[in-house]
Amino acid sequence: LQVAMAALLLPSDKLAYEGYITCGVNDCHIKITVPAGGKLCDARFECDWKLARLLLGSMEDVEQRLSRSCDVSSFLNKLTELLDGQLKHQMCSVSPPPPRPPSYYQHLCRDIEAVGWQRMVHIDPTFQDLQIKATDRCGRQHILCLHLSAEHPLVPPHLKTELPSTVSFPWTPQSSIQDVVSAFEAELELLQAFWSAMEGLDRSLWVLEPECPGAACTYRRVVLSKGRNVLRRYTHTHTPTLTTQHTLTPSEPNVSVVVTVVDPYKPLLPPSLKFLGPDDCNAPPNSCPAHAPAHPCPLQWLAV
Repeated sequence: LQVAMAALLLPSDKLAYEGYITCGVNDCHIKITVPAGGKLCDARFECDWKLARLLLGSMEDVEQRLSRSCDVSSFLNKLTELLDGQLKHQMCSVSPPPPRPPSYYQHLCRDIEAVGWQRMVHIDPTFQDLQIKATDRCGRQHILCLHLSAEHPLVPPHLKTELPSTVSFPWTPQSSIQDVVSAFEAELELLQAFWSAMEGLDRSLWVLEPECPGAACTYRRVVLSKGRNVLRRYTHTHTPTLTTQHTLTPSEPNVSVVVTVVDPYKPLLPPSLKFLGPDDCNAPPNSCPAHAPAHPCPLQWLAV
């Protein structure tokens, strides 16, 4: 345990010692207020909720140690001894999960071998949490997080992914982790057009938000330039380029627009647009401009 304290002079001839004590990974705030005369027998001890929870049931002992200490330094030594004991007791009281039968680990190892040990990013010591990497056909890296219940494989694993959609997969007691990985990879394939469209926005526009978009992010907030056509859309080579109809004068503030792909499975449909700027730029976008190409990307629907 580490203690950092500072003495503060308070009104009414009181002296307060205030600082932090490190308990495990938490920095807990403590304060000792000493009345006139400097006697700790009448001092008041205060702490934040994290330390109060750790000292639950021991606050009377803390008050006794404070009243019997000759100075603040000796009390802090006694407090750290008490906290050491509390932390050790908590660590011992946390019982490890019950051991699994050997057949469980044999079955799990066969599943991992089928997926490939080289694809394992992380396996926790209990073999309940797995992280598996996957690469889509455009070279993007993705991580599939699996949590296996105590009843595995009778109960399906819990999935956590960074995708804008949900991975669905059938599960029976005969299913394997490879079945889940295959469903995950099939979902990645369905989202290729969506990610390509969003990457087109990132390459071609000044993106304000998010600063570091993840694979699950379905929106971009982009700046529309001042003193020129609000936006010149990026398109693929086989589609025409569109420009906005409104031109800002140098005196007008910058305009930005939030572009949200409504359906990641159909990224070529008109996205949801929210314009931020002058009132005359806040009109809803054209739902289907006459000069729109047959296969527009999200950029091409930014018509004011």
